[in-house]
Parts: sequence; C-alpha cells; structure tokens
Amino acid sequence: MQERRQPEIIAGRVNADGSIAAGDGFTVQKAGAGSYTVTFPSGFRLIGCTANAAGTPNVITVVFDTWTDRSVRVATLNISFSPLDGVFTFAAVGVQQ
Repeated sequence: MQERRQPEIIAGRVNADGSIAAGDGFTVQKAGAGSYTVTFPSGFRLIGCTANAAGTPNVITVVFDTWTDRSVRVATLNISFSPLDGVFTFAAVGVQQ
C-alpha cells in the first residue's frame, strides 16, 4: 500500500484589482474584468478549491473558469452573471509532489 501524503491548504483573500490582501504561497494575475488566475508554487498539486465573494457590492458569485494542477482561474460575477471586478477569498487543498 502506498504511503498517504498529508494535504496542504493554501488560503487567501484577493482584492478587486488582483493584489493579495491576505495569505501567502500563491500569486495572482488579473486577466480581465472579473477574471483572476491564482497560481500555486511548484511542488503543490491542486486537488480541490473553494472560493466566495467577499464584500464587493453587486458581486454575488464566484466561479471557477478553468484549473490545472498548479492554478485556478476565478471569475467574479454580478447578479446578471456578467464579469465584475470583485474581492474574493479562497481555500485550495493540495499535496506535495
């Protein structure tokens, strides 16, 4: 039987302009209106991630557009499901490779 790896959690809060408000162990690139790519360090293999809107007026939901073993693209949307820059929080679970 293979030895089980302990999960690692990386969590943070990202401002509407794409800057990091809280957390470490990740980078963020703002890709357009309401679109952010969160990238994790090499050696971290993403297993799952959750995110929530965090206090920006009119931003009602956060969805994952795409993801890889090392990154996730987050979209913040308004009530009409149109992209809108917004603050969000996330928690990513991964394992060391």
